[in-house]
Amino acid sequence: MKEKYYLNICLLLLTFIGCNNVGTTTDSTQDDAIVYRINIQDALSANAVIQLSEIADSIRYVELKTPYSMPIGVVSNIKISDEYIFVIYKGVAYQFNHKGEFLRKIGAIGQGAGEYASATDIFIDDNECQVNILSNTKLYTYSFDGKFVRQRRIGFLSDMILQDSLIYASITPFGLERYRMVVLNTELDTLGGIPNDNIFDTGGLTMSVSLRFRQPFYKYKNEVYFKGYQQNDTIWRINGIEYETHAIIDMGKYKPPECKNVNDMHSSFDRFVKKEGDYYFVLSVMEDSHYMYMSLDPCWNPEMGSPRLLFDKHQQSGFAPKTESGAYGITDDILGGPAFWPQIISGKYYVSVTDAYKMIENCQSLSSPSPQFQEFIHGINEDSNPIVTIVTLKGEIVR
Repeated sequence: MKEKYYLNICLLLLTFIGCNNVGTTTDSTQDDAIVYRINIQDALSANAVIQLSEIADSIRYVELKTPYSMPIGVVSNIKISDEYIFVIYKGVAYQFNHKGEFLRKIGAIGQGAGEYASATDIFIDDNECQVNILSNTKLYTYSFDGKFVRQRRIGFLSDMILQDSLIYASITPFGLERYRMVVLNTELDTLGGIPNDNIFDTGGLTMSVSLRFRQPFYKYKNEVYFKGYQQNDTIWRINGIEYETHAIIDMGKYKPPECKNVNDMHSSFDRFVKKEGDYYFVLSVMEDSHYMYMSLDPCWNPEMGSPRLLFDKHQQSGFAPKTESGAYGITDDILGGPAFWPQIISGKYYVSVTDAYKMIENCQSLSSPSPQFQEFIHGINEDSNPIVTIVTLKGEIVR
């Protein structure tokens, strides 16, 4: 609970910076390009059940197995390639295969060659078979077999993603930052980005954040999309150093008040402590050929919970997916497991990671778990390592 409270405090401050500006975009090169308009208020008032078989071919549950002397607990980040699963636990990167078998730690905490202060983010280069670890203001590169390649200074960037030899990274646009998102080449030279159009004097106040499962970037049809964690109203489609509006998010009555200076931020923080105001921010967005998947968290009042929303691109409308028991998420009609919600979408995989005790707790209300799922759940206990759920995307989604 303390971790959740800290998350909300950090994100509250970020949400108010530039939360109401769309920014300058390039003209669309596609005459028929659609700019989706997503109404959060309407979507939260519409509930519907969606079955996992509508979007997926299969689902499997994998325990991350480590040596007995090296158990892991709450995972702060997860990435997946066609062969490997990478997670961060207590600032250290771990590598597993798709069966959940432990392969190695990637690097270690320390001050020597190939050692870092604390891993906060991972991005994968499948072409070069490399994994990159972000730690403070440095970027560390390792081969898939764990060998240290190099380290470079990166500055105050986070949440990086690689596409066509370009690196995209988000920035906390805190007052005086030039960009909210930057485009880098592989030598880490800045080529451009999306400007921070809410510049103000911070009065010397600085900001650093470490957030769990923040997803400002995602890929869809081999293109990169960006929705900054501090930006509640725009999703951009990125093409090199060019960008255009892909979707506008209307928060309705859940839109936080504007913050244009440091005094506003202090005032907003006071309101957060007093739990005044029922406002949400959009923590992450992902997309497939039919839906946008949106995770919401409360800005000021943690008692509001964390809804999940689906936006149907065909129907141009959103809704809150719930199971028959009322849990947010997609109903697992394949194995009869608990409600599923992706934390990342990577290639053909939808992926989430859950603490074992939470997985067991979520199973208590299941009506008809399959024998296969029952066998899995009986093989773990509350002290087991985290459970990764891997869902394989259908080639074509039909609803």
